[in-house]
Amino acid sequence: MLSIEQAREMRQGVSLKGDRNQCGECGELFNSVYAFDKHRIGTVGVHEGPAARRCMSLIEMRFYGMAKNNFGFWVTDRMSVEDIQQKNSVIAARDSTLETTAGRCR
Repeated sequence: MLSIEQAREMRQGVSLKGDRNQCGECGELFNSVYAFDKHRIGTVGVHEGPAARRCMSLIEMRFYGMAKNNFGFWVTDRMSVEDIQQKNSVIAARDSTLETTAGRCR
């Protein structure tokens, strides 16, 4: 398990806000609790043998489709260009609706 000092040094000034977290065992950064949980394999409470609870290796995480985002956090799946464009369109439409609604309230 990492000490607090080791964990901070590995983050190098990266803030853990919202759902983002750092594994206390391997020190890797995760964009969500879901991504963190995905990287932990084995049986909870088992400390030895093939069923022991452990972190996936970097190779295993990549094999199972995990990737690091542009901010250095592991995610469960890298978004395609089309997915990013669709997400941005939804956000822009939502923001436009909020601006229109806010304008009516004045």
